[in-house]
Amino acid sequence: MSAQSDALCIAAFAADGELVGTGRWRVSDLSPKWVGVCRSLLRENGPSFRASFGRPLAHIELKFTSAAGSALCAFFANGEIVMSSACVSGFSGNADREVLRLFQQSLLQVPLIHWPTSDSSRAFQGLFSLSERPLVAVVCWGNPSVSDEDADLVRELGVHLAGAFFTRIEG
Repeated sequence: MSAQSDALCIAAFAADGELVGTGRWRVSDLSPKWVGVCRSLLRENGPSFRASFGRPLAHIELKFTSAAGSALCAFFANGEIVMSSACVSGFSGNADREVLRLFQQSLLQVPLIHWPTSDSSRAFQGLFSLSERPLVAVVCWGNPSVSDEDADLVRELGVHLAGAFFTRIEG
């Protein structure tokens, strides 16, 4: 993400693996406060961690693993999975493909997946046809154990975390 273009692409997938849609977000349009909170979380915890967002969001946790300009993320509310995401920067096509493959494999293990058919081999294949970079692929699980308020909060935090991650690796 260059200084001239601070946009990132977000691709939303349904729990059955179908691509729902894509959109572009400008990091400069995000809340500087929440991008800063996310930058601090990344800076303080390193490339691989599970940590809460702290007060007043101590019930929201992030499991995060990053390498080579890419990251895998899982967001939890009160210990329940809310959202999974993969961030790929485009710095390394091989790293991007490997992270998206690992992301797909991890998604297939989540018990909240809803298969429309018995063939799961095509689930999340849309991950590999998205050429936009930087890219955040997202699955909001619709977990019935998570309140709508917490699900909305995690979606917002996910966008801000991606903005913080991509501007941090570039910086």
